[in-house]
Amino acid sequence: MRILIATDGSQHSEAAVHSVARRSWPKLTEIKLVSVVDPAELIIGPLYGLAEQIGRTEEMKKERAQEAINAASRILDSAGLKSTWDVLEGETKTRIIDEAKAWGADLVVVGARGRSGIDHMTPGSVSEAVAMRAHCSVEVIPYRAQSYRAKAS
Repeated sequence: MRILIATDGSQHSEAAVHSVARRSWPKLTEIKLVSVVDPAELIIGPLYGLAEQIGRTEEMKKERAQEAINAASRILDSAGLKSTWDVLEGETKTRIIDEAKAWGADLVVVGARGRSGIDHMTPGSVSEAVAMRAHCSVEVIPYRAQSYRAKAS
């Protein structure tokens, strides 16, 4: 069994990691953590004085992605589950789907904000895109603050 967990360090992602950590998995199960850094959308030349600022922003994004991986890895380690990891660059939805296929994942686990009302009808959620387009099974773990805190304690 190969499980790919996508994390961005949010409470939603943390809930997904905890969901995997709480379960029993077959002995040869492999877990891979990924965090995706979406590149700057604007390309701004040095004449505008923002090129250096964009470089710092990209570096901060990479640091946050690594912190998300480290936090998720600690959760899995505390449950006796070992994992590998990778920080990826590109459009988040596409990179998760592509990595799951390239790595041969049997299951992708992602967190969800639990959008409701008009937000739920707005296209573009990462979890929705992964669930609709991944080559394998996908678990979308909703984050529910109060019920999650009770279980995590």
